[in-house]
Amino acid sequence: DKTIVNREYVTAVTGVAGTNANITITLPASPNPGWEVGVAVGGTFLDTVVARNGSKIMALAEDMTLNRAYIAVQFVYVDAYTGWRFF
Repeated sequence: DKTIVNREYVTAVTGVAGTNANITITLPASPNPGWEVGVAVGGTFLDTVVARNGSKIMALAEDMTLNRAYIAVQFVYVDAYTGWRFF
């Protein structure tokens, strides 16, 4: 588990093979427009949680679960309404 900061890119990895790793990556608190971060899954596990840390993700007040093996997602903070937008 890790809380990331502006311009930080992390890869979630585990030493155990399988589909469950129980890793949570927490987005920065109090972001400013234009901040960006990245989260990647370095394995076949399907349960990496991106915790919103009080800001929205794509205008939703919900955490996001990355449920694809080896996925990489970039987040850019837009504003208080949209929150983090991902690509």
